[in-house]
Amino acid sequence: MQDTPETPKKSITREFREFISKGNAIDLAVGMIIGSAFTAIVNSLVNSIINPFLAAIIHAFVSLFPFYGRIVNSAVWIHTGDFLGAVLRFLAIALVVFVLVKVINLVQNRAEKSLKIEKLPTKPTELELLTEIRDLLKANATSETE
Repeated sequence: MQDTPETPKKSITREFREFISKGNAIDLAVGMIIGSAFTAIVNSLVNSIINPFLAAIIHAFVSLFPFYGRIVNSAVWIHTGDFLGAVLRFLAIALVVFVLVKVINLVQNRAEKSLKIEKLPTKPTELELLTEIRDLLKANATSETE
């Protein structure tokens, strides 16, 4: 496929810049970052609170039945500090991402305002062309009669 004059080649850096500046790429990046941070909260909730709670219930239930053999009494700890740490990390990441998105939007708005792209003249409609031809013909007719 050959390049035509209407479609000039774009450099890779320019195409990449246009891709990044589109909102879709930024939204995808924000979604991935927030999603991974939220995954850490869910994993911490399950590993630090729900699993130890279930382990305590299972130990209490099994200890009621002596025929299961000797059960070692082990302490079950619910790690609320780990869960709160995951929540705080999530909030910190969300705040940083929020600030970054605000800065990106501010830079894009300023760039759009400073680089006002001139609009190309639109093609005249058929009626406008006919009107212009009529006016030219009238001007020629009046100049020939004088």
